[in-house]
Amino acid sequence: MGRASRTLVAGLALVAVLAGCSRPDTSPVPTTAASPYVCDGVPQEGAALALGGKASVQSQAGSWTTDRPNFVCILDGSGDRGLQVDVVESGRIGATDQEALEEIRRTNDVDPIEADGPGAGFVTKPGAGTTAHWVCDGRYLQVSLDGDPVKGRDGDQDVENLLVSMLPWACGGEDVPAAS
Repeated sequence: MGRASRTLVAGLALVAVLAGCSRPDTSPVPTTAASPYVCDGVPQEGAALALGGKASVQSQAGSWTTDRPNFVCILDGSGDRGLQVDVVESGRIGATDQEALEEIRRTNDVDPIEADGPGAGFVTKPGAGTTAHWVCDGRYLQVSLDGDPVKGRDGDQDVENLLVSMLPWACGGEDVPAAS
C-alpha cells in the first residue's frame, strides 16, 4: 500500500472513530427563551436540544395573542421525534382553569411543574413521549415531545424547561416574539 493509500485509510479510520464517539448535546434546555425563534414564541435552541439537534418547522398556524388563542407549532426532529406546541383556551379542557388542571391531574404519571408566574402545570407521560401542560388566566399551553427522547437526555425535563421558557408571553403579558 502506498503512502497516499495509508493516509486515506488512516483518515477514514479517524472519521469512523470520531463518529462513533459523538454524543448528543446534553446541555439543559434553557428556561429563559432567547432569539432565534423557530415558530412564533418557540425558542429554536430549546426545541433543537429536545429534538436532538434539528428542529424543522412542519407547520405553524393561529395566534397566541387573541382573546381566544388558537396556536399550533409542529416541529420535526431527528429520527422519529417530533415536538408540538399548542396554545388554546383552557375552557377546551375544563370550564375553568381549576377544572382544566383537575382534568390534567387525572392522567397517569403526573409531576408538578414549579415555575414563577400565574398558573400551574404538570408533566405527564401519556405513552410514547411526554407532555408539559400549563394553565393560566384562561389559557392552556401544552408542549408535547413525540417519540423516544434523545439518548442521554431527559425528555420530561426538556419539555418542562421549554414550556417554562415560553411562560412570559403565554401568561406574563409579554409580547410574543416572532419566528426568526
